[in-house]
Amino acid sequence: MGRVDVHTHLLPGVDDGPADMEAGLRMATLAGADGTEAIVATPHQKDVVEESSIAALRILFERFSAAVAATGGPRMVLGMENHIEPELPEWVRDGNALTLNGSRFILCEPDAETYPLYMDDTLFRLQQQGLVPVIAHPERCFVFQKQPERLAALVRRGMLVQITGSSLTGEFEAASRRAAETFLKRGLVHMVASDMHRPDRVRLPYLAAAHARVAELAGAGIARRVFDEIPRCVVENRDPGVDPFAEPPPRRPWWRFGR
Repeated sequence: MGRVDVHTHLLPGVDDGPADMEAGLRMATLAGADGTEAIVATPHQKDVVEESSIAALRILFERFSAAVAATGGPRMVLGMENHIEPELPEWVRDGNALTLNGSRFILCEPDAETYPLYMDDTLFRLQQQGLVPVIAHPERCFVFQKQPERLAALVRRGMLVQITGSSLTGEFEAASRRAAETFLKRGLVHMVASDMHRPDRVRLPYLAAAHARVAELAGAGIARRVFDEIPRCVVENRDPGVDPFAEPPPRRPWWRFGR
């Protein structure tokens, strides 16, 4: 089974991803060559609704996914990265914020620096609508870096966690890598995605190196779960079989977590 990448920015001209179709197609090709089988395009909700529209996004996605299919690239599905704002439940209700492939799973981006007072209430209201929030890249958020228990509390409330592969391989600052490894050791990681933005230099469309790192840190079984099994269930709107109260995976020898 190939990898399923649930957080990407490869649709051209929508947000801070690629500027043109050629670059976006190259990203999809590179991801496929790296072992990614399916990609969820998740442009920033704010950019879509302020600069374009959901209808225009769907038209662009159909055009882009057809071009990827013509090259034999990964299967494409549509989603959205939704910043956690008090209005998010209403945006979802009104069709102005999208879930992952139309499923009950919704990719939610927390604030990078703070934990707003409205955050818990907003996430709870999403759950009241029958949705499962997927917390995007918390290892890059200052509060979760300093207080992992806040993330654990969200997981115990039934939410899922997605970290960025390049956080584990050193693209971001050391604090992000340490937090990603801490979350992984504590059993708080359910999916690893690329968060790709570019075909070269930074924010790349690769997951193989991160896959190898997770296997090294937590074992091949966990790596299979977070790169394939759980994200595949999410995209197909199936129960991912996550127990929020499960014991964390057995600790690997401490020296395996260093570099």
